[in-house]
Amino acid sequence: MGQIGNIVLIGLAFGVTVFVHEAGHFLAARLSGMAVYEFSIGFGRPLLFWFKRGDTQYSFRLWPFLSYVRVAGMEPGDDHPQGFNTKPRVAQAFVLVIGCVMNFLLGAAIFIVIGAVEKVGLLKDIAGWLAGTGLTSPTVYLLILTWISVILSAFMDNVPYTILMIPVCSYLAQSLGISPWPLYFGMLVGTGIGGNI
Repeated sequence: MGQIGNIVLIGLAFGVTVFVHEAGHFLAARLSGMAVYEFSIGFGRPLLFWFKRGDTQYSFRLWPFLSYVRVAGMEPGDDHPQGFNTKPRVAQAFVLVIGCVMNFLLGAAIFIVIGAVEKVGLLKDIAGWLAGTGLTSPTVYLLILTWISVILSAFMDNVPYTILMIPVCSYLAQSLGISPWPLYFGMLVGTGIGGNI
């Protein structure tokens, strides 16, 4: 994947993070009884599609890297009867803080999914498959793991990939009767190379 592909993937990952953040603000405003003028996925003109439900316009815009929510009563001079500025301070604080809480929950959910994949034994199965190839040289496994890491980390984020592969390296080293440190090293070298392709 080229430089442009990496930029697009980073933008989309950033867009998901911002979407979750803004969705938190939107849900908190609705739960607090505040009017919401617009909830948008992406930025730019609403060229792709939009619809209105109640007083809220929902839109999907051309550039999906940012999102936003426009809550009534947050802008100077906007005196909506159900606006942000008419609600108690506790409700206002709830709307403002919940975006950060949603980002924390997104990160926690990602690590829970990674932990669940490890818990069901999928990572042990991958290590067992590698160990069952019949190869006997730890150096060959080091090279295989390095090149697998180069290829896979070129297409996925390095942090989750590394977290997933640490147990694979441990299980593989255990089944081969060797120290896991050379396998960790090969995996990290491959991840570093693949992440910069």
